[in-house]
Amino acid sequence: DILFPVIIGVLYFLIDLTLVVWISPLGRFAGFAAMIVPAILCLMMLRKPLCFSLALGVLLMAGVFYQDYHGQIVSRSRSFFGVYKVARVLSPPSHTLSHGSTIHGRQSFEPDRIDEPLSYYHTTGPVGQVYSAFALGDTVHPVAVVGLGAGSMATYAEPGRRMDFYEIDPAVARIALDTRCFLYLSRANGILRIRLGDARLSLRDAKETYGLIVLDAFSSDAIPVHLLTKEALGIYLSRLSENGILAFHISNRYLDLEPILRNLAADHGLFCLYQSDVRDERMQARGIGTSLWMAMSRHEKAFDKAPMTTGGWIMEKGSTGMRIWTDDYSPIAEIFRWR
Repeated sequence: DILFPVIIGVLYFLIDLTLVVWISPLGRFAGFAAMIVPAILCLMMLRKPLCFSLALGVLLMAGVFYQDYHGQIVSRSRSFFGVYKVARVLSPPSHTLSHGSTIHGRQSFEPDRIDEPLSYYHTTGPVGQVYSAFALGDTVHPVAVVGLGAGSMATYAEPGRRMDFYEIDPAVARIALDTRCFLYLSRANGILRIRLGDARLSLRDAKETYGLIVLDAFSSDAIPVHLLTKEALGIYLSRLSENGILAFHISNRYLDLEPILRNLAADHGLFCLYQSDVRDERMQARGIGTSLWMAMSRHEKAFDKAPMTTGGWIMEKGSTGMRIWTDDYSPIAEIFRWR
């Protein structure tokens, strides 16, 4: 019985090797196919709990080693905030950064697309439109990005203009700077700076005035609520130029953040736009994803540029009637997507 788990592990790798060598079109599915026979043998040992448990454990470990052995996992790290994984897709070649089940960045390694921002950072999407509108009207102020991810926003950096990334987790910074994982930061044209620490505190203490502040910290299952309060918006505005733009990425599977930001904008007397950017399967296969964005500014003329006037943005006026979120009041339940 003790030898049975060892046999399961050896059998898995033998079948896997056979599939990869002789039936290579299976590609990444070879690992799943190699599990079928060993899994059936494991089930035959259900009446022997110890033997079954050991064999199942060996099979699961073999599956993890399979991913690393075949180059599917480029990097795996853990920090206080969770587990980060950089996975490689071979066809078409690309790397994806995930935090749990949430994607935080993707880069193509096709020669003609390596400098193309993918996922919800694409140049044809809302953030691309916002950046174009900002760049057309502001040639002086730097840009701030809250949430580094894979460093996708660095593709928008321009020679002579500084872009500051505010990132709370040093592990994310190490991944984005590691050229084995992503090349966005190393290939950027602008002046880049990474500021580690809580973005709200770092922005509060910053001396710079930004023409554009992009906030991309709300796509995970657990959002940083303290970045979505009346007091937080006051800090952003204190660091924003008179005609500057705030851009919020609010895609989230469980929370509807639109009414919270709409209320905050109304409370501060800001002009507020919303866009739901839906992509079909063909575009998603190319790494261009669906996303939700909101943009705010003190003056409507900040949005009066072709990339935004023709990009599907909807002006939102007035509050929703919900109570304003503050540092002392932020009930998550009222924005939870129950269906």
